[in-house]
Amino acid sequence: MDNLIVKLERDFNFQLSLKSIQATDKNVLIEIQKELSKINKTSVIIEDKNIYDQLKRAYDNKIDYILIDDYIKVLVPLVVVITNDCADIIKPTVPVYYCLKDNKIIQKVKTQCNKKMTNYSAFKTNADMIKQIVEMIKEVN
Repeated sequence: MDNLIVKLERDFNFQLSLKSIQATDKNVLIEIQKELSKINKTSVIIEDKNIYDQLKRAYDNKIDYILIDDYIKVLVPLVVVITNDCADIIKPTVPVYYCLKDNKIIQKVKTQCNKKMTNYSAFKTNADMIKQIVEMIKEVN
């Protein structure tokens, strides 16, 4: 990870200009990607191998949205999507959408969000959550 940061700094942190969405579940990322293609937005799911090369390719190809899992920490996402017990990806001031059933995990997410001054929204289904993400993207463009 340190090597990645050095490479990105050497390239003037181009990754900060990329629009990204972070999720704790790859299946959610796949569904988001499908919905983005329906509104003519290009996207790519970045895996945890060769992160620099994938980011650089996305930047060079002017991909609209970068979809990342909870492993990648070098991007500032538009929204963080939580569907499991992984509250450590919550970032200051980045909105959090969650679809959880376990009250202990929900409380953990809310506590982390409050500590980091982050807005959060609960959803009953992943489909509702993804629909809201697509609506947010439509409003931005």
